[in-house]
Amino acid sequence: MVAARPSLDILLVEDQASIRALVTGFLSGEGHRVRIAEPNTPLPHAQILLADWLVPGFDMRAAIAQFLESSPGSRCVIMSGLDVPLDVFAPELRQRISYLPKPFSPAMLLRALLGDAAG
Repeated sequence: MVAARPSLDILLVEDQASIRALVTGFLSGEGHRVRIAEPNTPLPHAQILLADWLVPGFDMRAAIAQFLESSPGSRCVIMSGLDVPLDVFAPELRQRISYLPKPFSPAMLLRALLGDAAG
């Protein structure tokens, strides 16, 4: 018997409506809860922050650091078509951040979010 995948609470920060819709639809269909973050507001708690690196209305480096510092046990997956300078984060935060290069497949997205549980 195959173990069920965990259902995740994911906070999405993405400014492109088409990517937002695809990611939200796919992850919701996989049984995950996806909430959309609002620009210029503090990020609420979630298990995983799934964030584009360049989003108008967000200082993403500061937003990610604040999210991780205020949400013990949470993780962040940064998705971007650009190289992301992970070294701008403190080492204790960097170990909770992973990078997903765009473009990515649904399988790549699940592996980034679920890690070993993705099968």
